Amino acid sequence: MSVINKMLQDLDARESNQSNTANYVEPAKRYPWMWLVLVALLIIAAVLVAKWWWTRPAVSSATGQSQVESLPRSTVVKNMPVVKQVNRSEPLQPQIDTTVASTETQPDIPESNAVVESENAEIAEPQTQDVAKTDQEEPVVTEQQQTATHSSFSMQPAQLTAEQEIARLESEIQLALSEQNIGEAIKGLLQLIEQSPQHSKARQKLANLYNEQGKPLLAEQILRAGLALTPDDAPQRLMLARLLTQEKHPQQALSLLQEVNPDIALYQEYYIYLATLAQQSGNDALAMQTYLDLTRVATDNAKWWLGLAVSADRLANKALAISSYHKALNLAQLDKSVQAFIRQRIAVLGG
Repeated sequence: MSVINKMLQDLDARESNQSNTANYVEPAKRYPWMWLVLVALLIIAAVLVAKWWWTRPAVSSATGQSQVESLPRSTVVKNMPVVKQVNRSEPLQPQIDTTVASTETQPDIPESNAVVESENAEIAEPQTQDVAKTDQEEPVVTEQQQTATHSSFSMQPAQLTAEQEIARLESEIQLALSEQNIGEAIKGLLQLIEQSPQHSKARQKLANLYNEQGKPLLAEQILRAGLALTPDDAPQRLMLARLLTQEKHPQQALSLLQEVNPDIALYQEYYIYLATLAQQSGNDALAMQTYLDLTRVATDNAKWWLGLAVSADRLANKALAISSYHKALNLAQLDKSVQAFIRQRIAVLGG
């Protein structure tokens, strides 16, 4: 029995070994070199990251320095941020340092090193600005400048024609004269004459103002310049003749009036003054002819008949003198003293 049990035990042991051998699975083969490759890749990646990290500030600083060197000094000063220790009692605001060191010697400080050691201090970090601007950039026009430019064009009056400008000046001159503003009136008249050199009335007004201010020579210059442009201008010529008479130059005045012969129907005053100057200067022939022409234009003027009678009386033209005296007396337009003189002359002449 012991032998049998021993055999059975031996048999069971064999079967157990066979069963274990049949269920044995060979372990998977391992590749230790893959771990080495993975570790190497991680090391390389770490080195690259570290290298990029340490070189990044230098590249950024070099780029910024090159941009700063390409700009004018005034632009660098304007755009360079300055970190300043902030007191707790002062408001936080960015400030600009007006003193800047040379861009070649000043070291570039990365942002990570700009530390302000102050209790409860805050750092006002101004925004970076684009400094890639050149001197050739077009000037910036502000909104106020654009508005001013626009308003300067919009407020400009429409261009006036020559006639409109003359009318405007005449209106301003009239207003100045009505307000007794002689200085402004003279200024306006000068502008009007410059705008229209042949403006006869403007020259006469200006000459009259100069004469009233005791400046007869200026008045004479204004009138002579006008006659040089328009010799047939009878009103200017007559005014200049009166001015010359005022300055004790009656003969010059008489000669000036004799130079032209305007229409007597339109310029009777011109011929009246001519006849008066001729009679006063002793030129009775000219006076008689001028008065005779006037009486033909207007037969009902006693003064003209009287002037004709006196001129004829001096020239010993008795018939013409007597008839002219009678016509002047019959019109009853003269003073009694003048009428008495006429009767006396008629009696002397036998009329």
